[in-house]
Amino acid sequence: MKTSPYETEALETCLRAFSDLVASQDEIQRAQLGDDWAWQYSGGKSNFHLVVSVMIHGDEVGPLEGLLDVMEAIQSGKLQYDGLITCVVGNPEAGRRVKRFIDVDLNRVFDSELRARQPEELHYEEARAQSLMRLFDQCDLLIDFHQTILDSAQPFYICPWSEETWRWMRLMGGAKVWVTRHPHRGGGGLLCADEYVRQRGKPAVALELGALGFTSKARAGVWKSLSRAIKAINEISQKTATLSELANAEPDLKFYETSYRARFDNPLLTLKEGLVNFTEVQCEERLSPLGSDLDHLPDISAPQSGVILFPKYPPRDEGGEVIEPRPRELYRIISPLSSHPLELWTDKSTDQ
Repeated sequence: MKTSPYETEALETCLRAFSDLVASQDEIQRAQLGDDWAWQYSGGKSNFHLVVSVMIHGDEVGPLEGLLDVMEAIQSGKLQYDGLITCVVGNPEAGRRVKRFIDVDLNRVFDSELRARQPEELHYEEARAQSLMRLFDQCDLLIDFHQTILDSAQPFYICPWSEETWRWMRLMGGAKVWVTRHPHRGGGGLLCADEYVRQRGKPAVALELGALGFTSKARAGVWKSLSRAIKAINEISQKTATLSELANAEPDLKFYETSYRARFDNPLLTLKEGLVNFTEVQCEERLSPLGSDLDHLPDISAPQSGVILFPKYPPRDEGGEVIEPRPRELYRIISPLSSHPLELWTDKSTDQ
């Protein structure tokens, strides 16, 4: 899915604004960060280090607007922050090319083994991961903003279960639902940013804010989530409240887990139009198009009731086959957890 020419121009405007804020830092601070796409501010009253990332996928440009709002508010004093905050743009060059990534998916290559490799051995995204990991290693909390290829009926958190992360999610108020999994069940050997941080014993939040592009929903979602997180960090640092107290004052989340993954093992598999993230489906409901001119397409029916996640509508040739490489999955179905993760799973390493 490509952005419009207006959005491409808007992205350049946002990237220039980000670069201007980076350039406003002193040379020593910029040298210490060692990343042209990282901005840092210290309130000087707390050692808590919040790291915020946007555009880990280059075409997920929407959260950048909200992040700039927060950065400018902090720098001007409109938004008080006592701790240390580092804001990063993950994959700006892919964004400029209106692509998710250039060589490899940045959100799958956060691997410590990259540290030992020389720059000339790395793809562009691997070099970005190498730089970003140095910053992620220093954080006390990572908040990683994303967008989905198609729209979503609601924003949602998506990452493995952690009790400490759950508390941060509740007080942030960025979504009412969390698509999660057991904390010790891997993600297929491919490490994304939030999992990289979580494996180092720190909380990490991944928040999906609707369809690609600059939207008021994405902008407002970043502002709400970050301003509430910053307020909480200030209160915790000033010892006027604990993380548990602040989280318990907010509504709990509804929890989902992936219960079915539809393999994209036939290039003719086609979903009917109109499916978006968090579309409810019933068991045996038809998910493929219906019509006499579509008889050559395989039938697709939901094997169970639940909620659709990450439906795919990739480009196709004149015969209706997907233009390769095709995605590994056609869609997922997620289902509510049988009970609260606190009852299902223990995660004492991050318990607070």
